Amino acid sequence: MSSHAHTCQATGLRLVPTGPSTGFHVGLRKFPQPSAAVRTADIHRQDWGRFDVIGSTFYVAEYIETAYAEVLASFKLPNGANDSLQEIADMWGVHRAEAVSWIVEDWKLLEPDFRGMGAIPASWRERRRVFEIEMDDSGWLVDVHHPDTIAAIENAADGAMARWLGRQGIPAVTLSTLTSDNRMVTTTIAEVLRTSVLDDESTPRGIQFPSKHGGGWCRAFWLPRKAYGYPGVRASREIQIHSQSASLRRVADRFRITIT
Repeated sequence: MSSHAHTCQATGLRLVPTGPSTGFHVGLRKFPQPSAAVRTADIHRQDWGRFDVIGSTFYVAEYIETAYAEVLASFKLPNGANDSLQEIADMWGVHRAEAVSWIVEDWKLLEPDFRGMGAIPASWRERRRVFEIEMDDSGWLVDVHHPDTIAAIENAADGAMARWLGRQGIPAVTLSTLTSDNRMVTTTIAEVLRTSVLDDESTPRGIQFPSKHGGGWCRAFWLPRKAYGYPGVRASREIQIHSQSASLRRVADRFRITIT
């Protein structure tokens, strides 16, 4: 059996080895890493991560900047939207960054209030760390953006998957499907991939996929059923998030986000 990337003879999926490799994860420092939210059937899938499954799914990015981009995207001011923070700054006659700091201090807003506002409060940084993640498991990840995998997804379950996708208004699976915000589709694809039996009689550990923001791969690791933790995946180092971090600043500048 090959230990290198290859196309599975049993499923047609393109597989890549999980390790040895290193990546990064931005997470809350109060939780020991790796850890992730538990998904249950009573939680609407639109609130899940892109390739979450029932249970827990832990995400790792190839580079620190990629990890930042994945978590900061929701704070970006939408194209064409009015910048309410700039309007407040103009009203007060101060710079936008100063207005943001006043809002955080005086109004005691929680982090979710800054979604889509083009800024993040200092509390966001203080509550989080960048964790360096070591991956040395001998298992497999599905390379979901490979053309072999895309074909295998459409052919899954003797065409049942293709028929289901058609009913969702998706005539063909493309990269735009796999990087879309339609969580019903992406998480259902993840469930199908998770239960695939590979040619070595194992099942995939997770998915490798391109960041929709560019800049490297991301990985979604699924917690094995009836298991604790993520075997072969561990946090080896944690990095404090400073407001002047070069990596953080580059991502913030690209997204036009004010860092406080």
